[in-house]
Amino acid sequence: MKLELLDSFGDMKTPLYAIADGTHADSFFTASANGLVSEWNTEYGVSSEIQVKTTGAVFSLLYDETTRFLWIGCQQNTLSVVDIQDKKEIKNYKVHPGGVFDIKIVEDKILSVGADGNVIEWNRSDANYVRTIPLSDSKIRRFAVSTHKPELAFPFANGEMEIVDPIFFNSIEKKKVNDLGVASCAFHPKKSVLFTGGRDGEICLWNSKKNYDPVVNFTAHKGNVYAIAFHPKRHVFVTGSRDKEIKVWDAENLDFLCGGTHARSVNALHFLKNGLLLSASDDGSIRLWKILRSN
Repeated sequence: MKLELLDSFGDMKTPLYAIADGTHADSFFTASANGLVSEWNTEYGVSSEIQVKTTGAVFSLLYDETTRFLWIGCQQNTLSVVDIQDKKEIKNYKVHPGGVFDIKIVEDKILSVGADGNVIEWNRSDANYVRTIPLSDSKIRRFAVSTHKPELAFPFANGEMEIVDPIFFNSIEKKKVNDLGVASCAFHPKKSVLFTGGRDGEICLWNSKKNYDPVVNFTAHKGNVYAIAFHPKRHVFVTGSRDKEIKVWDAENLDFLCGGTHARSVNALHFLKNGLLLSASDDGSIRLWKILRSN
């Protein structure tokens, strides 16, 4: 198996931390610290640009194809919502002091997390604030939504992890998962297993059927694992790290299959619906990859 580099986009000269689906299967959104939101087409480059009031680096992006809203989480505690159809910013909130690190659709609502350890719930239809749920005094860089049962996983920078229900946010399980801290997580799409990525480069697997007991752990990288992403159709997953490497793994037996690199830290990974992989890096580029099968 081979990870083939197809193209490179951006050359922003500032670090990039976030990628989101675009309005079409072959497009995606990026946003830079100067407030420029761009939609890129994988065939011919930039297809549209919108100027919004971002403050500092953009840490998180989410495009909701139902409402056609693009949610933008920034370093300087700003959450902006842009109506892509009308090409205008409709909301701008001051939330999550220290940065808005992740935004996801959970059932009929939007959830955001950040450096303050809080979860904020937003109304999906009009982007209005609903409530704040305090979870920890420690940073939440990523969270994961289970595909098997109504559970959310929140790993914290202090190395702990909490599993909660998505309605009342009652705690289901809480435990220490990495002494140095956790920066990424993802549920296996086919199995009842949660993957977490640590500051020490370790990937740990947890059995969601058995109180999130440990299954196995292995050293995947030489630095913080910032991203874990599962292929939408094939039994592989990809990890990205501060060590500049992207690695492709067998999702069944955890064998290393192939890899690629950036010039600096790999901050985000995102699979398009067509199976192509995007990576964002401190080197200011977005790279487009294709995972080729072995002959």
